[in-house]
Amino acid sequence: RGISGTEGVDARLLREQGKWIIQAGLGLNRALAEADIPEAQLPDGIGHGYQGLPTGRAFASASWSPAGSITARVSASWRDRIWSCELTGADGIEDQLVEWDEQWLVNAGITLRPGRNKRWSMNLGCYNMLDQAQPVLSPFDNHLLPFRLNGREYTANLIINFVQ
Repeated sequence: RGISGTEGVDARLLREQGKWIIQAGLGLNRALAEADIPEAQLPDGIGHGYQGLPTGRAFASASWSPAGSITARVSASWRDRIWSCELTGADGIEDQLVEWDEQWLVNAGITLRPGRNKRWSMNLGCYNMLDQAQPVLSPFDNHLLPFRLNGREYTANLIINFVQ
């Protein structure tokens, strides 16, 4: 290939104060104007991007530790709409560019560290609280079916640090 890639901007903020940690970020990108990947580029009128990749994304997270033995956390991320080439129609041979809606993922959890012992902790959490579909799409016109990641997930973890 002659040229491929993206250009864009990422901005991130981090604030730590007392018992709080807050982070936020935003990223915007577009395909290089002279890119030479016709099987991955979006058609004119849709945007300067690639199939399977969002042109915008953002995140925010916060954690709060009211005491040394407990930390509560929440995070949210947003992904702009994405596109993929798929075979559609009754006969399955019609080529169509399909738009996938923007996506919000929200996670929350709590970490408990009982007593003064810092060697073990317990995490309780919920990931993808909104139960959003999370497709992994091919960035090419190869008509692969989207691979879907898990929906809402509850977790409980016990963590033991043998070395500190």
